Amino acid sequence: EIPYELRHEAWAVLSSLTEDPEPTPEYEAQYGSPDMDPVTLSINTVRGEAMHGAIKYALWVRRHEESSECGGTDHPLSESMPEVRDILDKHLDPAFDPSAAVRSVYGQYFPWLVLLDPKWTSDHIQAVFPSHPSLRHLWDAAWDAYVVFCRAYDSALELLETEYARAIDGLESGAKSDSLLGNPDRHLAEHLMVFYWRGKLEIGIPSGLANRFFDTASSSLRAFALESVGRSLYGTPDEVPAWIVERLMGLWVWRCETSKSGATPDYREMAAFGWWFASAKLDDEWSLTQLKQVLAITSDVEADHLVAKRLAELAHTHPLD
Repeated sequence: EIPYELRHEAWAVLSSLTEDPEPTPEYEAQYGSPDMDPVTLSINTVRGEAMHGAIKYALWVRRHEESSECGGTDHPLSESMPEVRDILDKHLDPAFDPSAAVRSVYGQYFPWLVLLDPKWTSDHIQAVFPSHPSLRHLWDAAWDAYVVFCRAYDSALELLETEYARAIDGLESGAKSDSLLGNPDRHLAEHLMVFYWRGKLEIGIPSGLANRFFDTASSSLRAFALESVGRSLYGTPDEVPAWIVERLMGLWVWRCETSKSGATPDYREMAAFGWWFASAKLDDEWSLTQLKQVLAITSDVEADHLVAKRLAELAHTHPLD
């Protein structure tokens, strides 16, 4: 990598590139949606790539601060890297930089901004994710980049609960289409299921994020959320702690009862249980009981070949079932 002794020379070059006019609004109108999402546009334009570089530069400096004899990793950007703080502040002003591509960079690196300076990030959430209707395209750019690229970090949930709620409410206006990078709605569903798995969200609270999601999401997205839990169970090599198993069983029973209480059962949600059953992480008798309830509603169960394999294993201990 570039020797750390050249930090100031490197920044002099990088900072000048953050002032490059590309992408202009006209450029984004011509080459952006539907051909390129903001993140893809950001790595194909000079200023966009330079903004990626600015955050990577900050992480590079922080790593060297941590490894130096002086240490000191808790200094805010205003003290340790005012040059980065100034650039980040400047390009968050939509009057100065209206680019959705540039705004997507803030979303893509949001957890790392929290790492670099929690207070700065907390103070600038409304700037990164603007709530004014006229800036909705900038919110979309930042949010979609965040939810697609970033894992579900607990620290981010504490800061972005309002934005998660806004994203859930936005599901009512129609599903977002797949981009080159992935589907933001599906990544949102995965984030929420991870947070529930960890005990950060609860069900049964009407205004809570979990209830809000299942009340708003389409049938296919609800099914994807439950399938993502089942796939995670199936892909977990170790034993799942009992308190998590209890939470997940509670989630399934809630969704199953909700589906059966409707005018017509939600076949898609019920079919997702195939992954849960195949995981062999849940109580055998409970799993068989739930599977029989599912098959009474729909025969279209996901991962049916894995379900059959699991049934063959259980036939020795539960032959009547």
